[in-house]
Amino acid sequence: MRWGAMLAMCLACLCRPASGAELPTKRVMLFSSGVGYFERSGAVSGADSVALRFRTEQINDILKSLLLEDLGGGKVGVVTYPAQEPLDRTLKSFAVDVTAAKTLGDLLRQLRGTEVEVLAAGESFAGPIVSVESQKQHTGESGGMTVEIDVLTVLTDKGLRSAPLPEVRSLRVLDERIDGELRKALAALAGSRDTRTRTVVLNFTGEGERQVRAGYVIETPVWKTSYRLAMGDEGKALLQGWAIVENMTEEDWNGVELSLVSGRPISFVQDLYQPLYAPRPEVKPELYAGLRPQEYGQAVEEFEGRTRLLMAPAPAADAARVLRKGLRERMAADAVGEVSLDVAMEAYAGVGVEQVATARETGELFAYNVGVPVSIERHRSAMLPIVSQQVEVEKLSIYNPSVQAKHPLNGLMLTNNTGLNLMQGPVTVLDGGGYAGDARLGDVSPGQKRLISYALDLKCLAEVQRPDRPEEVVGVRIAKGTLIVRRKYVDERVYQINNSDAKPRVVVVEQPFDSNWKLVAPEEPFERTPEQYRFRLEVKADSTAKLPVRLERYGQEHIVLADVELDRIELYIRSREASQQLKEALQTVVNMRQQITQTKHQVADLERQLAQLDKDQDRLRQNLRAVPSNSELSARYYQKMNEQEDQIEKLQKELTAAREQLRKQEAGLAAYLLSLDVE
Repeated sequence: MRWGAMLAMCLACLCRPASGAELPTKRVMLFSSGVGYFERSGAVSGADSVALRFRTEQINDILKSLLLEDLGGGKVGVVTYPAQEPLDRTLKSFAVDVTAAKTLGDLLRQLRGTEVEVLAAGESFAGPIVSVESQKQHTGESGGMTVEIDVLTVLTDKGLRSAPLPEVRSLRVLDERIDGELRKALAALAGSRDTRTRTVVLNFTGEGERQVRAGYVIETPVWKTSYRLAMGDEGKALLQGWAIVENMTEEDWNGVELSLVSGRPISFVQDLYQPLYAPRPEVKPELYAGLRPQEYGQAVEEFEGRTRLLMAPAPAADAARVLRKGLRERMAADAVGEVSLDVAMEAYAGVGVEQVATARETGELFAYNVGVPVSIERHRSAMLPIVSQQVEVEKLSIYNPSVQAKHPLNGLMLTNNTGLNLMQGPVTVLDGGGYAGDARLGDVSPGQKRLISYALDLKCLAEVQRPDRPEEVVGVRIAKGTLIVRRKYVDERVYQINNSDAKPRVVVVEQPFDSNWKLVAPEEPFERTPEQYRFRLEVKADSTAKLPVRLERYGQEHIVLADVELDRIELYIRSREASQQLKEALQTVVNMRQQITQTKHQVADLERQLAQLDKDQDRLRQNLRAVPSNSELSARYYQKMNEQEDQIEKLQKELTAAREQLRKQEAGLAAYLLSLDVE
């Protein structure tokens, strides 16, 4: 028998299901954050087990969130699943190493001494394996070839019995322990081929038949919403909302209770499936351990690291914990049918779509509970109607120069009077029985209003005029040597809208909001968002209207009077906003600083004269060394030096007096500036 056929026989025995119990999916909660809670329930009897298959990448979520309940008084047992370990390491842990067994002969060589039962050439015999030898055998034909085959030898009650392996029709291992190890190794080998999915086995113990329940959180596609808004008469419109749901699990949803939750519960991925091996310090034996001190640094450091990890604060919440209360609640609405992929989207105009979802609050989250059982095949998607109600709308044109400089956008103000939270999504607007454009709708709570725009309003022409408004000084004061100038800044814009349509327009003008600026005109905006002012402007048919918007801001400038240029101070002396007392104080400062400047010039001039005299004296000394000491020229040099010495003494006295005067003037200015507090 071939090795492949033997392997197939073993696998057929290994792949029998562990139990007939099933836990079909009964309840699904999908979150807009990309996770879903799945609840399964069914009946088990006695000590029973249930096998569930998941994609390999979902195992971490299962290990983190799986919640099991035995509702009939039984107990939840052990949950088992395939280990995430390298295949070679797993296979080599068994008594029979199938990794090295490429042929049946290779496998039987490992089983030397093991009791087996063999059927070959129509005869059956049993006994321990003695050997598996390779022998050369001629094909028997003229000009035939010599081939090498394996021959099995078994010690039977009647002695040694040999059989070529190609003639062996069946072989059974009689040693139960070896047979069990072989089966486990083959099962691990077979399981390694399916790396996409893993089987998780749930075990329950108890008496009689009873209900059990399993719940878990796994990653799911984000459910989405899209809307259709069909304009009607007298400020009414039909709002139709659809939820787009994908079933990307490994099983069909048959009549499940479906809830669609808008919210952001905290959910994260942690690798719990991969085995973790803690590093351990290596201790080498020593003959004379007492000759060297012990070193514990690495081990203590690792222990401290693990302690910090264990004591670290846990995440704020987990998706399973956030939902636990909601998952205990059951839907009160009676089932009136079943929604499947056969649900067809009817025409927009004149035909309504039945709303199958009811909305309720789930803690801080908002949920749509689909009021009928839902069936979606695996890896298929569906559209479920969640909103179908009349809403209030007001047609508007919306002008924002940063969006479109020349034309406003056609839009409307939608009032959410559905009583439901509307989750963000695209909106297809239908007007006059036809397509008008697409819009985007943000999250809207019940009772809130929201602007949406869907097309360019080509019948309106817009323009923004910005008159030049220079800054103006509105106040001047002095405090402790600092001139404080208060200025007013003006931002003025005039929006001009020309309406060439035969119908009047209501235009909503948007202008950026900045908390540093105060709105002066108009007194109040139509509404304000964190980013925009919004103003209403009514424009009659075939006419032009203007909207002036004025913003003001005040700022202060601090000028140190001891350092600023005198020309700038004189500007404020001539300013109309400065009081007479402040002008006089500024003039005094100017006078004192002018005196200081004059004294500085005097000091500089004296220092320059002294420097020149020092230079002249150096020149005279050099000349004296070049002429005879008793010459007439030498006498003249000495006389000149004596005269310069007298002049130097005089200049040094004047410089000392000038420096003292400068010190007193600067101190006087500083004291005067500190004493000023003038408005």
